[in-house]
Amino acid sequence: MTTPVGRRLTGYRRILSPDDARIIDFALQWARFGGGDEYILPEFGVQPAEYYRRMLVVLQAGRAPRMDAAERQLLVALCVNKLEELSGIAPTTT
Repeated sequence: MTTPVGRRLTGYRRILSPDDARIIDFALQWARFGGGDEYILPEFGVQPAEYYRRMLVVLQAGRAPRMDAAERQLLVALCVNKLEELSGIAPTTT
């Protein structure tokens, strides 16, 4: 059984700063649609690259311990892929 997002994130809000909790909430909402890059600047006041760097720090620091492991992996992969894309580094294909 899947826990509703709002209920699951209640645990984050006790651990994370309000800004970091908003980043995680937004990421979980938009991850399946490619990240929602066009909404990051108006929502958070930072460029997408800064948003993904900050989210990666939150995820890797383990400050969101109640996050499902699969969700954490999904968001880490999203951050890494977006940062590569935004830096202009083309993925290596063989």
